[in-house]
This record gives sequence, C-alpha cells and structure tokens, in this order.
Amino acid sequence: MKNKVMNVKILFISFYTPEILVGAQKESYRNIQFLQKYFGKDNVLIRNIGKHSLFYKIFNPYGFNKKEKKEIEQSIKNGVSIIFMDYFFEGKYIISLKKKFKNLKIIKFFHDINTERLKEFKSNMSLPLFSLHGECRIKYSRQYKAIIQSDRYMVNFADFIIALHKRDENILKQTYGRGADLCLPVSLPTPSVEFNEANQSKNIFNYEGFKLLFIGAMNYFPNREAVDFLYPVIQKLDCKLFVIGTGGEEIQKKYDLNKVVFLGRVDDISQYYLECNCVVTPILSGGGMKVKVCEALSYGKTILGTDEAFVGYEMDINKVGALCNSQEEFENAIKKCMINPTTFNAYSFQVFKDKYSDEATYKLFCEGMEKLSSR
Repeated sequence: MKNKVMNVKILFISFYTPEILVGAQKESYRNIQFLQKYFGKDNVLIRNIGKHSLFYKIFNPYGFNKKEKKEIEQSIKNGVSIIFMDYFFEGKYIISLKKKFKNLKIIKFFHDINTERLKEFKSNMSLPLFSLHGECRIKYSRQYKAIIQSDRYMVNFADFIIALHKRDENILKQTYGRGADLCLPVSLPTPSVEFNEANQSKNIFNYEGFKLLFIGAMNYFPNREAVDFLYPVIQKLDCKLFVIGTGGEEIQKKYDLNKVVFLGRVDDISQYYLECNCVVTPILSGGGMKVKVCEALSYGKTILGTDEAFVGYEMDINKVGALCNSQEEFENAIKKCMINPTTFNAYSFQVFKDKYSDEATYKLFCEGMEKLSSR
C-alpha cells in the first residue's frame, strides 16, 4: 500500500489554526495526522486560509482571494494531485480547477452540513439583526446563501465526499442528490493520563461538592444557549456548573457566580475532566458531531446530553449517562448522579477506545483512501 501512495502529493486546505485546537479544529488536526500517516508527512502540504477583509467576508464569504487561488494552482503545477478541502469553501472554484487540471482529485470533508445549522441561526430571533463583528441574523443569512450554492457545486464535482455520520449523509442526499463515499466519525487521541484516585482528587476546581463540567466558547450561540437552558436547573441543586471556554467574561453578569463558574480558556483540560463528576451537553442547536462528547468519552466521563448532543454516536446512552431533552430530565438525571458520585465511567471509556479513538477511525480512513485510489 505504501508504495502505491508514497509519490502522491496532497494539498490540505482549511481554516485550521495549529495554535488553537478547539471543537472542529481538533478534527482538522486529526485529518492532517491521518493524511500524513497514510501518504507520508513530506507529501502533505498544508494551506491555512487566513482572515479576509470585512468587505471580502460580506460579499464573498468562504471564497478564495486571488493570491490564494494563485498559490493553490501553483501547488498543483508543482505536483499536487489531490486536494483535501477540510472546510466549506468556494465550491464553484473547483469546477475551474477540474477543467484546468484533468487528473486532479478533490476530497471534500463535511464537518457538518452548514446549510442545516445556518438555517436555524438566520431565523433565530434571540440574535440581533445586524452586528459588525459578532453573531447576527444578516451574517448567517448571507452565509447560508453562499454555502448552499457552494456545497451544491462541491457535492456534484468532488471525487470523494466524507461525512461524519448517517444523518449528515442523508441530508446530503436529500439536499443535493448525492451521499457520502465514507462516514468518518469524530475521533481523538487516547489521553495520556492515568485514571487513579490520586489523579482524580487534586481539587483543581477548589470545590468539594458535586461538579458539572461544560466545554464550549461562549461567543458561539449554541453554547450560550446551552448554558442558559441549564442554568435554572443548576440554581435548584446543590452543585456547581464549571464552564471552560473563551467569552465567559462577557456574559457572566447574568448568572449567580456561586452556581456557575466561568474558567475561561485553560492550558490543560485533562485535570478538569479527571475531577468532574459529570459532563453536561445541553446542546439544542448546531450540526455535525459534538467533539465535546467524544472528548468526555475519552476521559471516561458520565455524560448527560440532548438528542442533538449525541447525534452520530452509536452507544448505549443509558450506560454513558442519560438522554435529557428538557430541564426536568436534566434535573432528575443530575439528582440520580449525585446519589453515588463518581469520576470514572468504564463503559464510556470502552466505547471511546472501540469506536471514537484515532486508532479505531484510522482503519476507516485507510479503507476510504483505498476506495479513492481505485477510481
């Protein structure tokens, strides 16, 4: 297999930022690692699309500028034969690329089906109509129009499509008439920590009571919505919710900080996972698979989450924790966990190792690349 692919050069295009690995960017990093492992590190070129001007963002969201197009085409002339599109980019551009470079193959990776996510956001009346820098309905409306057109080109002209799970594949089929060539779920490396009593009792939270953990940046609407939804439940119970992620300082005034603690961005998240009693994922909107669920599984945590939070995960949710779609269900599930508090769920960790570790999903990735090479 190695001899077949050792001379293939790949151009990986993404918004991936190596300095900040959160959410979907962890999957972008995973994709790079898999490509380098399969094709050879020296054969994978990485092109990070930087920040465009405000004008460009408004009138050509997710498009390539002239400099970026020139660099992409020069890479192909220099020997790149496969482009791996890791995010939602200007789909129409790939038509001109395919016409200009007949042997070029394009892989499109869908982190989620953005048209579904943005359809919710653009009509959400809790968001402002317009904001120059933050989230707003006009911004999401323009993105929605740009992405649905771009994705239609991408689905029709890409050589190989990767989706995260069957729900996203079905949406692709219903919307564009073509499904995925490979379903590659979210995965993460196995944490290099020991699950023992000494590691799980360092009191990093500086709190002896029952600890709930939520991971997510508060400048992203679905995460703010999740904390708002859970807050009335936390107020009733003898526990604290700890939130890790940027943007908490901007909204913390609306909460009782004796019940909800915003920790901001932390350098090492592992100790917080080791010591918390439960991870909560009260996600009500969004798309794709939630990386925060995979991460919680990797630390062997009990997880309480919504239908949306668990989309794409194949496991016994009652053994992982509980399915909660209402505040009452979250309250009852937290109370149940508080009866016999624990910091390690063996079933969660086993599910992670078997299905959602990088070791497990790399086998699927290899099968997909073999399918592509046979075309």
